[in-house]
Amino acid sequence: MTAHGFESIDGLVEAYYQGMYAADGELLRRAFDASARICGFFADRYVEADLDQFISRLTSGPSPQSLGQPYHLEVITTLTDGSIATVVVRDSLHGMTFVDHLSLIRGDKSWKIVSKSYTTPTALPTGRG
Repeated sequence: MTAHGFESIDGLVEAYYQGMYAADGELLRRAFDASARICGFFADRYVEADLDQFISRLTSGPSPQSLGQPYHLEVITTLTDGSIATVVVRDSLHGMTFVDHLSLIRGDKSWKIVSKSYTTPTALPTGRG
């Protein structure tokens, strides 16, 4: 990790999940670009947020780590093309499983998440079309 980001995609993805698991807003701010957008389906409801809203939601209650919940992060695929990458992960938080699609950009020798789209595997999209 550098002062402004992460030198490796693997390190960034691990920090991303650790930030969510521990409800660590500062770690999440280092993982995401300040202008990142987050959107997806939470159960059957479409949700979108900017980075501040996303972090506020994650840090508003007890963290999965503080509750002793299992740590689960599985990288499904990573596609890299020069200074851009897409990573698909499956993770668990608060008893729910999510599939996250992370879009990354490498600038100044470090990687950042510029967007996140997600779903719960059983989500039936509604309200967005």
